[in-house]
Amino acid sequence: MKNGDRLSGQIIGMKNHTLTIETPYAGQINIQWDQVTSIETDSIVHVVLEDKTAGHRIVKKTETGELKLKTENLMEPLRFSISQVEFINPPIEPSVKFKGGVNAGIDINKGNTDTDAYYLDGELVARTKKNRYTVGGEVNREEESGEETADNWFLYTSYDHFLTQKWYFYTKANFE
Repeated sequence: MKNGDRLSGQIIGMKNHTLTIETPYAGQINIQWDQVTSIETDSIVHVVLEDKTAGHRIVKKTETGELKLKTENLMEPLRFSISQVEFINPPIEPSVKFKGGVNAGIDINKGNTDTDAYYLDGELVARTKKNRYTVGGEVNREEESGEETADNWFLYTSYDHFLTQKWYFYTKANFE
């Protein structure tokens, strides 16, 4: 630490400029990252730097005060300063996120009138960091006194490619 203190425990992670350590004597401790001068680990951690370089190994301090992370992909250990660290053990997000829904409706009337109506719609969206895929459709069918009065369907699909957070290209197709 900048004030000379040393803490020992298991590194849970670092995000939003806060380091979380699990200690046997005080439970979880949160430390502001700007107060940390160095870290060393006995167990494997996943480190992500500002430039999105990532490594997955044990962190050691060098003679020059830098940190080093020996990785399997690089012949030389990855060397970096503490200020370059953006995340330690970041939460793992799925590469594809799915969401969707289905609605169904039935309306049956018997008596003076004899009508049957069926309705179904649904949508599925798959999202990656740069792309969004959407498929959906609806079906509507009605009968009155055994005679078909409505039988229609609608299908759609779209693809969005995100260039930035606000700018994207898209394509869309509808079938009716």
